[in-house]
Amino acid sequence: MVVHFFNPGYEASILRGVEHYTPPKMVRRLREDLQVLPIYYAGDEDKVLVTRRLPEELRHSRLTAHLPVGAELKPWGWGPELRGLFPSIELPYSSADMAYFASRERGVELWHKVFEASTKCFRDAPPRKVVPPLALSPGRWVLKEDFTSSGRGIEMLDSSNVDITEVLPAKWVQTPSRSLFIEPYYEIVYELGFEYQRKNGAVAYLGYHRAITHKAQYIGSYLGEASLGVDIDAYAEWVRQALQEMELYDYEGIIGVDTALYHWADGSLHFVPCLEVNIRPTMGFVALSLAQRYLGNRGGRFVIARRDDPMIRRLTDSKPLYLYDDPTLVEGVYLLTPILDNTYFVAILEVGLKH
Repeated sequence: MVVHFFNPGYEASILRGVEHYTPPKMVRRLREDLQVLPIYYAGDEDKVLVTRRLPEELRHSRLTAHLPVGAELKPWGWGPELRGLFPSIELPYSSADMAYFASRERGVELWHKVFEASTKCFRDAPPRKVVPPLALSPGRWVLKEDFTSSGRGIEMLDSSNVDITEVLPAKWVQTPSRSLFIEPYYEIVYELGFEYQRKNGAVAYLGYHRAITHKAQYIGSYLGEASLGVDIDAYAEWVRQALQEMELYDYEGIIGVDTALYHWADGSLHFVPCLEVNIRPTMGFVALSLAQRYLGNRGGRFVIARRDDPMIRRLTDSKPLYLYDDPTLVEGVYLLTPILDNTYFVAILEVGLKH
């Protein structure tokens, strides 16, 4: 039996190298409020582990409060915290392997591989690990901390307003054990996510989505094919081949690649080779799974909202979609995760949205 476990924010346990790790309050909320999300991509015989007790009317036979003996654990992300949470199981990866998978160095590596696949299609300086002394040309840059994701640990820097060489020493003092990476700032037109699956050493392309972000943080995805004026298939294949060449040991599962489209000086639209690699399931993968299950040829939107959103207030008395799982949904807004008295984050699916 396969049991899925939703543990976003696992990267911090990798950085600390600890088995007993308490996530920050907002991360704990995210985990508890959205803990059922894997049910929308899990296999029909799989179960999903829930750590927050649900009322009887919100329970489902595929939700379990305990990890059965002999079950195969499939977490959102592999981190040392899993040893503390599930001391009876042996993790398939070492701490070094888990750090390797979660490091932003994989994104830098993929950037170069994709760039080399078609140098005529890409421009700008490559992202790189910050090693002093650092020489940067004038302009805008993005500084990223290692073992962070979903818009966290990111700082925008403009060399016309600040001496970047003075900013970096202060960052090293704040995060002495965390590597820093720097890359050019892009005037992004669209943010995209490409999803892949690695099985038996082979990488397969699953699809892409257009990300919805707010203040650099992911909050949802537009679903359904939309014309963006670029060769999606060519880029998807360059990335697939690059992932195939990367050393990923015996990892099997989902890989999400974040990228973007931006304008060159001549006004043409082009891909950034790579912004980030997530060697784990992603919200974009959840979105694609929902699209495949419920949308057919229609457009739609997957959104992570807050309880006080006016759209959520109208769904307070609705049942989450996993309780009735109707594949023939009419156009409308559907609740994906339970709403309880102290719920903060809510996931929804909009069916029939044109974008």
